Amino acid sequence: LTTMEKGKFCFVLCCLWLFVTNAYLSVVAQGSSTEENADVELSFDDPRAWTRGAQRQRCWGYEANCPESRRMFRGTPCIRTSDKHGFERRQSDFWRYADWGYVAHYKDSMQDLCSQRSASDSLLRCSRDSTMCVAKNLYMDLRQLNHKQHHKAYRTDVFQKAGLLGGRCKMHDDRVPKGKQPDVLMTWVDELKMYGGLKFKPQPNAKQCDVWVEKPTIIMKFDSGVNLYHHFCDFFNLYATQHINGSFSRDVNILMWNTGSMGYHDLFKAVWSAFTHSGDFSLLGQYEGKRVCFRDAVFSLNARMALGLFYSSPVPEKCHGSGLFKAFHRHMVHRMNLTDTRTDVGTPEYRLRVKFMSRKTRWRRVLNQDELIAALRKTSKYDVEVVEYSHNMPLLDQFQISYNADILIGMHGAGLTHTLFQPDWGSLFELYNCEDIRCYRDLAALRGAHYVTWQDKSKLTVVEASPEHANSATEKFSNYRMDSAEFVRLVEEAAVAVRKRLPKRRVKDEL
Repeated sequence: LTTMEKGKFCFVLCCLWLFVTNAYLSVVAQGSSTEENADVELSFDDPRAWTRGAQRQRCWGYEANCPESRRMFRGTPCIRTSDKHGFERRQSDFWRYADWGYVAHYKDSMQDLCSQRSASDSLLRCSRDSTMCVAKNLYMDLRQLNHKQHHKAYRTDVFQKAGLLGGRCKMHDDRVPKGKQPDVLMTWVDELKMYGGLKFKPQPNAKQCDVWVEKPTIIMKFDSGVNLYHHFCDFFNLYATQHINGSFSRDVNILMWNTGSMGYHDLFKAVWSAFTHSGDFSLLGQYEGKRVCFRDAVFSLNARMALGLFYSSPVPEKCHGSGLFKAFHRHMVHRMNLTDTRTDVGTPEYRLRVKFMSRKTRWRRVLNQDELIAALRKTSKYDVEVVEYSHNMPLLDQFQISYNADILIGMHGAGLTHTLFQPDWGSLFELYNCEDIRCYRDLAALRGAHYVTWQDKSKLTVVEASPEHANSATEKFSNYRMDSAEFVRLVEEAAVAVRKRLPKRRVKDEL
């Protein structure tokens, strides 16, 4: 071989060696990553599969070996203060009660109350205090439900004796929570207290099963279906339950644990399409007089748990932006097919989109609303739209508007729950909190939205107040006039926060 040929031969060998080495290291790294995330399974229906970099074994935040650098939805850390211990405590509390630690807490506390001896046996596995439970081959005798004779929605006496609820499995009586739940929307203690071991196996051909439910069923107790804030506590905890259970499939039944005859009035049924292909739920009363067996059942987290999200969540001061809430936002946006109509974000020509929610209710109306809107439009800084989120507007259309709202403005009320749909850089301007200081301030903090509210009461006039509520909650039963100059100033305060976080250039949507 000539010197040149030898050089070419050595060059080819070096390139081949580098290629093989890199391939080997890549396989080793991938194997190590897969081993670390053995409990992480990506699928098309998994929100992780929609994000860039899913191939790098991204994780949520509650799994073992999930460092912050690999989490898909990271929250904003709490603001550091001179008090180091105070900062660390707030950071820890925010993680535990408002972020992925919320899921980790329930996931890690799951234990068998009734264990399987074989794969065909039943199973009852619950979190601490039975706030959430998973059951397999579950038997329910509902022949004495008598729901038409009762008005109480959530009775705890459906199973009054042993043998009416249970499965073929080994009971652990020492793990069963004792006592009575303080509120029916907190745990499943009272509903499952009569669960016991059976002598037969609940299965499709069992003579004891009048009805066999093959499709996985999520059993829930709903909060108010006519209040967006309270009902979204249901939806949010259903989403958290899916994380704990490890499945986001919509091929499920949603069964409401309604034990009375009143039914359930749901103004927000459109949201169910994000969780089930049927787009609706069924009531327990449909199984009246029958013995029902479920292949797989999940008793969901409830809306009003002690220290639960988000009805009673303790949000630490100076903490802002939950990765869990950001993931919920993306999940709902994807499942309900909301679209971003902003085409010029990040350009000098872009004007912030301001949505002013107008109220037509008896109380908490802004009587000089037109004056405020005119003053804001006069600045020529904003694209201002007045919206009325009423039952005359389809719910998904409302969410679409909120998804494209840089600044959302409204009086204290359930409509401010729309902040959950605002973009990541959004601001919520609660015109007046009516002395209910923490409700929507905390919700905005959880979502990661900047929050503004009226502070100077000398520029706020009560025009009319309800005499029936003179001694309690007067602010919520009053109508108001507001100083237009102060209103514009507060909108500008919200706008400054938006501009600081607004994308500098148009980035392709992760979804």
